Amino acid sequence: MQNFADATREFSVHKYPTAHIYLEEIWGIRELLLDESNQSDDFLKAICNEMKLKFDKYWDQPNKVLLIASLLDPRYKVHFMKYYLTKTYGGEVASNETNDAMIWFKAYYTHYDSMLQSSSQSNHHTTGNT
Repeated sequence: MQNFADATREFSVHKYPTAHIYLEEIWGIRELLLDESNQSDDFLKAICNEMKLKFDKYWDQPNKVLLIASLLDPRYKVHFMKYYLTKTYGGEVASNETNDAMIWFKAYYTHYDSMLQSSSQSNHHTTGNT
């Protein structure tokens, strides 16, 4: 149960925890629930099974915002996301989710770049008129 305390501490230590922290800790908790449920202690196994049911209610599908956050984290990038998605959901879902996240990420980048270009041109015209 120390792992749950560690995850809680990791979330609590930061006044504003960033999304990549959530992603790493959430997958860690999921793995812990799966590992603990294989123990021979019936009481612990029952608790882990109940916790896993509640966990799956909220985390049965990958969260796209958290996936994008992992792409922005220079330590992880696509490899981290694909590794954990494969471990959690299998290869086919991992490939689909990774491709979807990259498409969304590229679309967001293109949109942001066009806004930046538009803002830059607007500032250029404004300063040129004065």
